[in-house]
Amino acid sequence: MGLFTYLTLGAIVGDFYLDEKNQSDEHSSFPYKDKLYTIQYQTWWNQDLELKLEGQNNKVYNYTNRALDWMEVARDYDIPNTSGAFISFKDSSIPTRKYFMQNYDRLVQIKEDHSKDPYNHFRIRKSII
Repeated sequence: MGLFTYLTLGAIVGDFYLDEKNQSDEHSSFPYKDKLYTIQYQTWWNQDLELKLEGQNNKVYNYTNRALDWMEVARDYDIPNTSGAFISFKDSSIPTRKYFMQNYDRLVQIKEDHSKDPYNHFRIRKSII
């Protein structure tokens, strides 16, 4: 019907993570260096032009709330030994602080001390402040 939901498991690997010196917070603000995987929940509507033109008459709209409910339940499900949220998958219902965990306050201070944007005009939903 044009509505797709996926669960993606991604590995956090590479030379950077194998190098022990990069495990300290001094070398990177990425808070999940000790994790092996990311889990991404995805839902999107992939419709051809004819279905898009139907707008609210499109049958996929009957499943919109179900898909969004699935996303919310999946996102909030307690999986043992997991924590945090990954900024690449920004969700407006998750506070930005959670994406950076123990590094958030330090990153805010760095931005305040070194930013050439005193009025914070260059901000996006994935930025620190």
